[in-house]
Amino acid sequence: MGCCASTQASPPDGDAVFRSEGRAEAAKRSHAFMRDNGWPVENSGACLHRAVAEGRTPVVATLLGEGADASAMDDAGWTVLTSAAFRGHTEVVGLLLEHGAALEAANGRGWTPLLAAAHGGRPDVARLLLDRGAAAEVVGADDSTPLIVAARRGHTSVVRVLLEHGAAMEARNQAGMTALIAASLKGRATVVRLLLLQGADALATDDEGQSAWDRASSVRCREALAHTEPLQRWHRRRQLALWAPQREAWEDDGGASLDGASPLAASQHVHWEFDV
Repeated sequence: MGCCASTQASPPDGDAVFRSEGRAEAAKRSHAFMRDNGWPVENSGACLHRAVAEGRTPVVATLLGEGADASAMDDAGWTVLTSAAFRGHTEVVGLLLEHGAALEAANGRGWTPLLAAAHGGRPDVARLLLDRGAAAEVVGADDSTPLIVAARRGHTSVVRVLLEHGAAMEARNQAGMTALIAASLKGRATVVRLLLLQGADALATDDEGQSAWDRASSVRCREALAHTEPLQRWHRRRQLALWAPQREAWEDDGGASLDGASPLAASQHVHWEFDV
């Protein structure tokens, strides 16, 4: 069956929208046909979900332009924005946001669009959502933040984006696990090293008193954890190297902040290219 039913008493066959290689005009005709025949606008939601899932940006744009609901939700509780975020359709995400899609609406699993991007490993989508105001500390069903989710699943690029946007490294889920512990448990050595470079607390323990070392499921994770101090000393030297040349200009301005932060504080948010 297509994304819309094809019986006389139901909206037209939504596959007609896609049989012309996703052309926007086909989507416009399908939506206009529904409207002209008196079907409620909600019936366009299934077609919009299909277009979003397949990343058909022109079709999505036309349906939204014709009045489709940018916050449409399917029977499982997935909004079109959450669906697009999980699948990594960055242009579609941008379109939906421009048309007022709910930024923090959660599905049946408690996933907001940002959590969906973290689960799916979609750094570009995560960056766009954060830039548009998505809450970095939102939590899902098990109280895992996007950072914990991305760390646990080994999505290093998403972890980087979240850290660049100030995500709290020591936030904990229902089991008391930080992102570092969760990554170590799953053997995500690259993420473990990145978190340590950014200053994650290697001595933190979960609700069972287990640290990242105790939970480590791979030799590479333990190797990274064994070198915690050298890694973090290197990171501090990098921060100071950035801060030093800025200090003179900062003092010349009478201590004025750089985008609301001192040079040392600002240096903590700079993205370094680590060999991880």
